[in-house]
Amino acid sequence: MSWSQSAQGFVRALKSPADPPQVGEPLKIEIARIVWDRSAIYIPNKAQIVYDWILTKFLKERGNEGPVIDVRYWKLLSDIITCTSGPSASQNANAKSQLLALLNKTPLAPIVTSVFSLSPALQPRDTSPLFESVRKCIDVLWPLAVPKFTAESLLECWAAFVGSLLSRGAQTEVDENYVRVGSRTCESYRSTLANSSNKKKLYRQFVQSHLSNWLSCTGGCGSTTAEVPLLSSVYSVGIETLFNLDMLRNLMSVTPITSDALFSNLLNLVKSSPETVTRNVPDLFLSYVQAIKRHRSADFGSGSSGQANAGLVGQIQGAGLRFFVACDVILRDSPEDSPAAWTARVRLLQIVEQEALFGGQVQGFGSSGETDEEAHLMLKQIVTDAIKILESVTGAEEDATTALLKMDLAVQCITVSVKIDYELVSPSISRLLQALLALPLLTRSWGYLSEKACLEQQVDTLLTSALSHHSKTRTLPSYLETFLSTCTSLDLPPVDRELSHSQSTYRVCHESRLLSQHHLSQMSRSCLAYVTPSQIPEVVDSVCDALQQMHDAFTQSLLSLPDGEASKPKKRKGSQADANGATPSSQNLELAVIRFTLVSKLAGAVLPCLPLQSLTADNRREVAGKVRAGAAKAVILPALKAYISSSKKHGAAESPKKRKAASSKGDQSVWATQTVAAAALRLDYAIAAASHGGLYHSVLMNEEEAGTKELLLQSFSVDLESATSVQAPELIPEMARSLLKSELGFQLQDALFSATLGYLGKYLDTSVGWGGMVSELDHQGAHNEAAVALLYNLSDRWLGTFEKSAPASELNNLAAVIMNLAVTTPHGKAGGKLYAHNILSLLLRNAEFWELSRLRAALTSRINALTAPYEKYDLSDLLAQITGGDTLMQNPTIDDLEKALAVYKFLLHVPQEYISRSSGADLLKRAAILDVITTMESQRKASASVSTGNIRLSDILSIRAFLVRTYKHMGTADEEILAEMADYLLGTIVYLGLERMDYSADSMQDNFTALENVTLELLRIYTSAMIKKAEKGDDSPLLEFLTRASRYASFPGGTAHERNHLAERCLLHVVDDLTSGFALDSFSAQIQACFKTLHNSLFAAVTQNLTTLALKDGLPEGHLQYLEAWPRALRFGHWLQSDTAVNPLGQDIVVKVSPQVKSAKRTDSYDRLCRSILSVLLEEYRYIPNIDRQYQVEIATAFYITSIGISSSEGREGIDGSMSRFSKALSVRDFTHVLDLISEAALSSRGSPAELRHLIHLSTLLLRDPPEGTLKVTQSFVTECLNMFANHDIFTSGPPSILLAVLMFISRHFSERPAAVRAQDVNNVWSLMSRLLSGCDLHDEYTSDSIFQQIVNTLSALIRLRRDLLLPTLPHLGFVLRQLIKATRTIRPHLGGKQTKMVTDTLPMWMNASQPLPIEASRALGRLLTSLGTKTIVRTHGTAGENQKAESLAKPFSKHAAYVLQAYIEAMNDPLCVMPSEVRKELYPGLFALCDMMNDHNRDAMMVSALDSGGKATLKSLWKDYEKQKYVGKG
Repeated sequence: MSWSQSAQGFVRALKSPADPPQVGEPLKIEIARIVWDRSAIYIPNKAQIVYDWILTKFLKERGNEGPVIDVRYWKLLSDIITCTSGPSASQNANAKSQLLALLNKTPLAPIVTSVFSLSPALQPRDTSPLFESVRKCIDVLWPLAVPKFTAESLLECWAAFVGSLLSRGAQTEVDENYVRVGSRTCESYRSTLANSSNKKKLYRQFVQSHLSNWLSCTGGCGSTTAEVPLLSSVYSVGIETLFNLDMLRNLMSVTPITSDALFSNLLNLVKSSPETVTRNVPDLFLSYVQAIKRHRSADFGSGSSGQANAGLVGQIQGAGLRFFVACDVILRDSPEDSPAAWTARVRLLQIVEQEALFGGQVQGFGSSGETDEEAHLMLKQIVTDAIKILESVTGAEEDATTALLKMDLAVQCITVSVKIDYELVSPSISRLLQALLALPLLTRSWGYLSEKACLEQQVDTLLTSALSHHSKTRTLPSYLETFLSTCTSLDLPPVDRELSHSQSTYRVCHESRLLSQHHLSQMSRSCLAYVTPSQIPEVVDSVCDALQQMHDAFTQSLLSLPDGEASKPKKRKGSQADANGATPSSQNLELAVIRFTLVSKLAGAVLPCLPLQSLTADNRREVAGKVRAGAAKAVILPALKAYISSSKKHGAAESPKKRKAASSKGDQSVWATQTVAAAALRLDYAIAAASHGGLYHSVLMNEEEAGTKELLLQSFSVDLESATSVQAPELIPEMARSLLKSELGFQLQDALFSATLGYLGKYLDTSVGWGGMVSELDHQGAHNEAAVALLYNLSDRWLGTFEKSAPASELNNLAAVIMNLAVTTPHGKAGGKLYAHNILSLLLRNAEFWELSRLRAALTSRINALTAPYEKYDLSDLLAQITGGDTLMQNPTIDDLEKALAVYKFLLHVPQEYISRSSGADLLKRAAILDVITTMESQRKASASVSTGNIRLSDILSIRAFLVRTYKHMGTADEEILAEMADYLLGTIVYLGLERMDYSADSMQDNFTALENVTLELLRIYTSAMIKKAEKGDDSPLLEFLTRASRYASFPGGTAHERNHLAERCLLHVVDDLTSGFALDSFSAQIQACFKTLHNSLFAAVTQNLTTLALKDGLPEGHLQYLEAWPRALRFGHWLQSDTAVNPLGQDIVVKVSPQVKSAKRTDSYDRLCRSILSVLLEEYRYIPNIDRQYQVEIATAFYITSIGISSSEGREGIDGSMSRFSKALSVRDFTHVLDLISEAALSSRGSPAELRHLIHLSTLLLRDPPEGTLKVTQSFVTECLNMFANHDIFTSGPPSILLAVLMFISRHFSERPAAVRAQDVNNVWSLMSRLLSGCDLHDEYTSDSIFQQIVNTLSALIRLRRDLLLPTLPHLGFVLRQLIKATRTIRPHLGGKQTKMVTDTLPMWMNASQPLPIEASRALGRLLTSLGTKTIVRTHGTAGENQKAESLAKPFSKHAAYVLQAYIEAMNDPLCVMPSEVRKELYPGLFALCDMMNDHNRDAMMVSALDSGGKATLKSLWKDYEKQKYVGKG
């Protein structure tokens, strides 16, 4: 223990070679800790001794896992450094003065390097406390020691940190102290590197020793947000080491660049760590380009380049391309051509394109343009390699994901290359298009739909870029020629013969994105816009020649097909048939068909969209003649005749069975002929549909081909009779629309109608969908899909033809098809396909469909036929049976019942105006019968099984919705048994067993709620009809109903589903109807007695339940119903003139409910609760004494403010309605008291924005429809409010919600009650608006365009309705308009901080410069300026409007219009702002109105005195536009 007794012993103990110094003694670090902590042990220079010992030990033992990563040493060192109090503080202060000398002899950098190198060996739980102490020490020691560090030692320290960061990559938590130490290291090395004179040595050391770790760290380490800025710092330090000015000059002087140490090491690393290198190469390239641009003046100054005439941009591009070539060499040297390499290549190309490194101005940095040529060749090679990837797909599904990813990346490479320079792709464009056309053939058997969708999206982008280039360069004919050549030279890849024909080759070829609607529509638009007049004949010749060649090839292949070959004979030994049984001749025929259909599809997109209007009349006729000769006569007509001949050949057999046998023998030729005919018809229809002034008509409309048209129809009809003769169902919709368009004779049209509808009736299936492509209809099994396509075609285009020309029998057949769809349950799923029921939905929403009177009559007849069987039932008997619990005497078939119920679902889509009253009456009667029958059927099924899943809630819901809809349209319910039907509806819950159902499922709960609501609506219609009958003297229905419903007036208890909510709510609706629209004296004494009995029962039940209301954990179930019933009971009693004593309950209920309302969440129940309580307070207000009414009003006002804060947007409307009704019922004294109460509350609670907003909203609500005789009161209140708004900052600089509430208060009052506005109110408004529109240095987070809109609304109301009040204050109006115009400016992007502040300080507080006002705001301001010249009549009290003369502000405001125009000119010429063209367009009408007010003298004065040169130019341009649109009295 000698170390604790003297300083000499302490020093000896620390310097002893053994640890502990003696056996049995503590360790040295424990000795040092004890000595430091015990102030009783006095040792001179204690802190200096410990400093020296710890740092020396760190330095000597830094190579092993000893004291350097021992938290005890660092903790002691940090305690000594940070000690600022106690006996050791003075020693510590003296020791700090000697730290600098100590650090000079004990370098700190190697110690920190060791900490970083050895720390990864620690457990994560030990790392955090270690770096906490290290960070405290470094904060003090590092600033003192870093000036003495060499750049090499700092590089090693930083590299050690990078290595430790890489080893921590898998850790999910990052220590903040570790980050701070690392950041300090990075900054120190960055600073030293910038001042170092030997950067080349640091570069070599970094590249040779630390490049791999740095790439790995910055490429994949650090997934947490805390490491992102740290990794960015690490990356930037490495980039500065590699690409500082000295090294850039060295890299640009090395030839070749790949011989540099950086690329040599990268070439070595890419073989061992390919993913790391490929991931980082694009970032290195981008950083290099940014570096040479940053140092361009120093790198490429005069004399820095061997090319004296090379421009600065060209030299930067050349240097960048040298590096790009070297990067691509690295990627090509990777072990395998992986997706990672292609991902990197895509990024490299994107950088070349973004940084504009390749183009017409590229000049190589080398001496003879070698770099440019090398880069050009490299880019072309990338394109070639990318196309090879697309061509080399094997079609095998193994590793299909990787193949799809590589194809996606290859397409991206080509796309970026097109953007860089189209000439890179131009030599290979033919190969590219061929590869894209054959791509679906190679991948058709693969799954991976999402990957395929991504690939298709990339292909679309590529084709769009290529088409855009040819459009801009006006070279569309060459692109079209290449496209046609691709289609005509298509060959099936060898892999096709090895795959199963799950999808036909024909269909897959048409699925290529090259022939997609997306690309073809773009080509059509490009042809229309960019094909020059001189190119039109060339395009027509190319297309027609390709069509003729392909048709001739098809004809030749068809003729060379031996008879019976396509019936797929068995493979014989030595035959040339392949494994699938297809012979070369049949394959040639299929290939010829595919080529022809592809070319015709392309022709259909190009020929109709040629800009013939740009040609002269003679040239147009010449082009049309070429189309007729080259397409119609040479291709389309022969194709149709070939189909007719084939149909005759295979349809000559008399019986359908023989025709089927004959067609099966030649199915290959039949399919080919029909497919070609369909393509020809599609082309013919597309060309004929183009609007070229009637230059071209369909071949079927040519009088010379009338015989061909008739034969075509005959062949088509024969084929439809036996659909097995149709091998290519795509012919059916094409033939149908072409024949319908060809203006057939009446007999031929009837035959066509019959054939098409017969086909629909036979093959239309709701479970089968069509994908929208005609190529899907390519085999005999696709007739169901073809029927969907035919139905879509007919419904979209040809229903008018049916209406006009079809006989009644065919219209009935069409109506049968539609109704069969309506009554059939849809089975198809969406999945991107079109189903028959989707077409029906579109049809029912089409207004044109309902205007077809003949078809509508056929539908009505069909509907009557489906529902007529239920006429035989007697509704009274059915009601008696269900009330007595009997079963149905005559059970309808389930199928008939399903169809009838579906009819009423269909009827919900039928506009009521198209249902006659007689038909409506019949349908109503049958609907009521079906409702009862369906309920009885549900009862029967429920009794037969325990499950209640068979209950037809949706069917009953549809019937009752139809009843409600039709009754409302007809005006009343004229039923003979109203009381019985109402009683039946009241028992819905019991009859359907809904009280026993499980409502846990949301869909079940929604169905029940919907059924309950529609039943209540239907009951209200019935009860209203009974009340009206009773008013006219027919008391029996209402008496019977009230007698039956009286048992529910007592509101019996029970759970929510056990009680009959329908009956209770129905009675409340009866009370509402009676008290709102009928007089008590209009009813008989017997009815009045029933009313009083109902009131007594209702009053007693509600009073009893509400007096016992106790709220603890929430609102008891059912009490909300009583709260809703209580105001009705009071209103009912007042209507009945009852003398029953009323004990007010509202105030007690408010006291009980208010604590829960304040803490409640926004729910529908609480919205109903608040609404009901306000209604209770209103009705009780009528009964309480006058002396207590003001207190009642105060309670209602306070409760409204409380409830409006927790209500939803929908609930707020109901609460506002209740409060509005309350305010209308107030006396003048009580209304005045409410307004005084609001004023006092608003002044005393300026610190509560939410309460202020609700008070202002309540004020707006009260002023909207005040009680009679309160004009002076409301005027005084408005003036007081405006004074308060103008004099307190909270209303002009508070939250946007308060500002908006204030402006809504003003705008609504000025627009809804303009006569009550006074002159002093306008003065306050100007003051308020001036403050709202003035500039501010603080701004809200989001721009509130609603505030702008409300300001415009207020001004608009004053200009339109109170022009008289504006005349004395027109300068104020002009000033506000100037501020509004300036608010429409948009700040220029990329401004500096001071410039941005100069603009933002001129904007109002509620505007954020980053979010300018929308276009709608400028449109509203333009309308406001226009209204200055609109003549209106002033709205004032005591002056008849007809005695006034309509005038405007145009003449009075003409003196001020120049200043408003000047604000627009200043905004246009503001160098820091812009006025977007959309904004100017919306402001122009208002600015022109201002110009119209000014005379020439004012304009000239403005030009001379108020504008600079820029302003004068702007005004001249504006005045020129004004003169253009100005009406001068001509024309």
